[in-house]
Amino acid sequence: MSQLPELNNEHFPALTTEEKKYIVFWIEDAGKHHGFSVFSVSDSAFLVNERLLIQFYKSEIPIQTGFVNTLFVPIDFLYNRLKTNSLIGVISTKLQLNQRVFARNCTVEKISRKAAEAFLNEYHLMGYASVHDCIGLYYKGELLAVAGFSKGRQLNRLAAGERSYELVRFACKQGYSISGGLSKCIKAFIKERNPADIMTYIDKQFYSGQGFYKIGFELHSESSPLIFYVDANYKRVPVKKDGNVHIRDGYCTSNRGNLKLVLKIKYK
Repeated sequence: MSQLPELNNEHFPALTTEEKKYIVFWIEDAGKHHGFSVFSVSDSAFLVNERLLIQFYKSEIPIQTGFVNTLFVPIDFLYNRLKTNSLIGVISTKLQLNQRVFARNCTVEKISRKAAEAFLNEYHLMGYASVHDCIGLYYKGELLAVAGFSKGRQLNRLAAGERSYELVRFACKQGYSISGGLSKCIKAFIKERNPADIMTYIDKQFYSGQGFYKIGFELHSESSPLIFYVDANYKRVPVKKDGNVHIRDGYCTSNRGNLKLVLKIKYK
């Protein structure tokens, strides 16, 4: 059986003094520009708007704090401009600061992959990933949400001719929450492709998946935490099984794993 390369404490260093200084600079700057109140709990943990505890870390995710509303953020995200933009959106959503728009007031349209790529790189925490079908939600002519779906796959568990699809990405523009937006995009996709089911992955570190459960998705499986190598420029790649780990100019970090959810489509 394949195993991960042997890792030890040397692969998982603590935050440096410079990184701690940058954390303070970043969170205070975010508070100044986005209207968050920030209270320092430690040199790597901050209480935002007295309701959200943000705990920054470098290598290993800290144990649960006991504070109900906690967000664990890896330091490498702060050195990636696209991720910091999306991170502000995550914080705003958790603090319920977004402007709420109802999907019934939005129009749904197919959009180009180029348009989807630009939007997702700006507003999705993981950026763009290869997709086949792209659906956008427009409100008063402005693109506020994008859903990206894979090509269909024929699986053994499905009947002949049936296809399973993946919702690869879904994101809203920073500062907005769209009530019913996810459901509207999925309904438009179902009308277009007639899938047998739609599956998606949820990053447990940042999302609970509650919005998906509400519209009928069910838990299929749960993955173990993933380990990533972060290089000297704070760019990360997965540590593969039987791979070599070189830490001369980098380190390892981890997440909390993913949830795999599946929506089984019922046709009348």
